[in-house]
Amino acid sequence: MQTDKLCDYLDTHWQPLQPDILFGTCHPQTVRKVEIPKASGGKGIQGIPTVTDRVMNSITGYIESTLKLKVNRE
Repeated sequence: MQTDKLCDYLDTHWQPLQPDILFGTCHPQTVRKVEIPKASGGKGIQGIPTVTDRVMNSITGYIESTLKLKVNRE
């Protein structure tokens, strides 16, 4: 999925994703493996996460950092 299609995707799929975020039960999907040429002439395999996984990671990271700031202020 391209990032420009993410808003439409989340509009239709947000309800099933929301409980996973709230209860910490989200699990990453299988990454896409891509061969990247190395400077030495060989190829290395790089795992590319899905757009949904990147967004979920960003959301949970934001929530965790917000909670830590709240705890540190008290």
